[in-house]
Amino acid sequence: MEWRPILGVSNPLPALRPEETKYEKFLRQHYDFKNQHGCTTEMRRREIFNKKDNTCKEVNSFIVSSTTNQIKAICDKAGTHHGAGNLYKSNQPFPVITCKLKKGTYRNDCEYNDGKKSSRYLIIGCEDKLPVHYEDGRKTGGGRDTPRTGRQSIARHPKRDSNH
Repeated sequence: MEWRPILGVSNPLPALRPEETKYEKFLRQHYDFKNQHGCTTEMRRREIFNKKDNTCKEVNSFIVSSTTNQIKAICDKAGTHHGAGNLYKSNQPFPVITCKLKKGTYRNDCEYNDGKKSSRYLIIGCEDKLPVHYEDGRKTGGGRDTPRTGRQSIARHPKRDSNH
């Protein structure tokens, strides 16, 4: 289905992307990005944003310098079941570039900081031995990161935070 302009008014919505599998979506959003200075361009080119409300995705990590076979293997012999459900943790660290939102609210005005290179153990969701979800924001020690933002959660004291 494609959106068409009405009475010569240009349409702000793009043609719908052909259906992609969960694995293909995983690769589009998290695989093979090498220019840590191009986060804004890459996020737009790959159409990475929150589809439910067209808002900017606050954090996105790209797995770099690895093959798809190395990543798929995490769902089998190169990974260990992690927690509940379909999550697996890689047995070896992988190089990643993490892009964080600098400013913007909606998909067309999202601007990202330069990506931060790091090496980390990947935690991914698997279905039928294929990666389908990258679990962002998992760190050990220190504060606990929230999965949505990657920012540390802070315990609030009710009396200090009230407006009374």
